[in-house]
Amino acid sequence: MNIEVGQIVAQIIAFLILLWVLKRFAWKPLLDLMEEREERIRSEFAAIEWQQKETDSLKRSYEEKLDQIEATAKKLSQEEVQKGRAIAKQIEQEAHQKGREIIGNAHIAAKDEIVKAKQELKEDIIKLTMKATEAVLKKDLDSNRQKELIAQYVAEADFK
Repeated sequence: MNIEVGQIVAQIIAFLILLWVLKRFAWKPLLDLMEEREERIRSEFAAIEWQQKETDSLKRSYEEKLDQIEATAKKLSQEEVQKGRAIAKQIEQEAHQKGREIIGNAHIAAKDEIVKAKQELKEDIIKLTMKATEAVLKKDLDSNRQKELIAQYVAEADFK
């Protein structure tokens, strides 16, 4: 093998020139392009991270609002149940009161009927007594005197 020093030196010089040209015109734009891409990727990751934080914040906010809504709904439901119970209790009390009034009125009406029945019974007894007395005595006393005597007899007998 034949090695020519001039050819090796020419290749080294050509390589160094090529390296300098690449460094000067290609390497820096490639590095700038890579740095730009790296920065864009970093900014996209930062934007994604920021969006993730924003999403988490919104999620927490919505969950808190949902919890508040559920608590409010539960509170309103409990209040409505309590109102319903109060209304039911009031209706029950009114029904008991009306029942007591009806029973009281029925007692009063029954007492009135008893008084009327006693009065009618007294009158019937007076009539029967008058007829019986007339039949026994076979004489006719004047009607006013008969009524007084029978009324006195009934009063003494005191039909209760």
